[in-house]
Amino acid sequence: MEEFACEVFNYGLRNLKTSGILNPRKPYLFLFLKSLVPYEYQGDLDNIKTQPQAGGANPTFASKIRFRALMPSADVFCPSLQCAVYDYLIFGLSQPLIGNLSIPLGLIYRAHEAIRANERKCEEQLTDLVSTALSASPAVIVFEDLNVTPNRTKRGSGT
Repeated sequence: MEEFACEVFNYGLRNLKTSGILNPRKPYLFLFLKSLVPYEYQGDLDNIKTQPQAGGANPTFASKIRFRALMPSADVFCPSLQCAVYDYLIFGLSQPLIGNLSIPLGLIYRAHEAIRANERKCEEQLTDLVSTALSASPAVIVFEDLNVTPNRTKRGSGT
């Protein structure tokens, strides 16, 4: 089990439809964070919901939800974040389920891990190139290693 810091950026929902008579009035998103971790680790973790706002079938609400959770590091065992969309009707007396979705956190984490590994490799190559350039004669090594010819045109000359 590793501690993961997650951020969910929610910009809105589109084309919401209900199975009932009324169209969506004030939809909101409910994130089931406690479903991510086993029961013994659920102590400080609470489920989160966005505030119901008027928006109809295409509500736009910019919200950033941050949380930390202990989850398995192996992507086979890493759970998906379960979310549900509810509608807030009749002053909250009725809150019908509009739909649900699942966010595969394990797949997202592995994709970002591969990107970070590639960035580290590029940083190492750049560090090696800069250290080589600083240890040799300054003007010659930089242009030879990069296979770049210096631009000799002057700015504003039009050539």
